[in-house]
Amino acid sequence: MLDHKHMPAMERLKEEQTLPELSSQLVTMLTTEHYNLQTGRSMTVADANGRCTLFIGAVSGTLIAIAFTGQVSRMGTAFFVFSLVLLPSLFLMGLITFERVLQSAIEDLTHARDHAHPAPLPGVCSPAATLLPACI
Repeated sequence: MLDHKHMPAMERLKEEQTLPELSSQLVTMLTTEHYNLQTGRSMTVADANGRCTLFIGAVSGTLIAIAFTGQVSRMGTAFFVFSLVLLPSLFLMGLITFERVLQSAIEDLTHARDHAHPAPLPGVCSPAATLLPACI
């Protein structure tokens, strides 16, 4: 038998052990896991977009209402009372929106990490990847 150094490349490839073909069940499991992670990411992005759109609409509506009140009351007491009621509630809505969008961004980051690396910790494999030889 020839030494591997002197063997032609095609013959060496024939002798080397090839990777086993993935079973259809494993491919289905990996595809499903990929789909679920991608769906989770799209849900977090949609949630953040919806919340930001709602907040910007509320800011716009509040500023228009304050402007109309200022015009009608000629910047009188009604304007200041109306502004002191709306602006703090708008500020609170902004804080809540920021907090939830931050949570959504963290969730999206987690989904992205799991999407890129199914096994985030050494020795820990995702359920679908446990069928692969490296995870056993």
